[in-house]
Amino acid sequence: MPGAAWRGALGLAACVTVLAAPAAAQDDLLSYRYALTFTLDLPPRWTVHDDAGFARLIAFAPADSLGDAFRENVNVTVEGLLTDSLETYWAENVAAMAASMADFEEREVGRAEIAGLPARRIVYEHTFEGRRLRVLAYLVFAPERAFFLTATAPVETYGDFGQTFERILNSFRPSP
Repeated sequence: MPGAAWRGALGLAACVTVLAAPAAAQDDLLSYRYALTFTLDLPPRWTVHDDAGFARLIAFAPADSLGDAFRENVNVTVEGLLTDSLETYWAENVAAMAASMADFEEREVGRAEIAGLPARRIVYEHTFEGRRLRVLAYLVFAPERAFFLTATAPVETYGDFGQTFERILNSFRPSP
């Protein structure tokens, strides 16, 4: 259903498989392959959960402290295309986000390309369970599939993660 892709950003509760990342230098990203569908590079020490709710993959940054109330994360949802227009699909998704997220506010919007595929990019904020979150998201339009990539952090820590989020999401490669 159009507009369903964004729900992966909220479906963080049901996590199935946890994989530990191998040790590597702090700035290195390690390639992670989800089934035969896509690859994504992630920092070491992030934990990965496959098939969690609507998301095919959710990766969490390590906790900053014992009382860390929010773990910064990246997730990927996949859905079949119901339209052949990226612009129509994008408009439907953004409208669904605006209608369903408390205090939804666009910060940046633009066109992009990931892995040679057309994409749309947005940075937005919303309030979830009393916490103001900032989200970087890409909608990647591939043959017969749409991939919605999101990276989420509380507004106050987003600056610490923004460049890493961009590196992770831009490493995305769908499998043929």
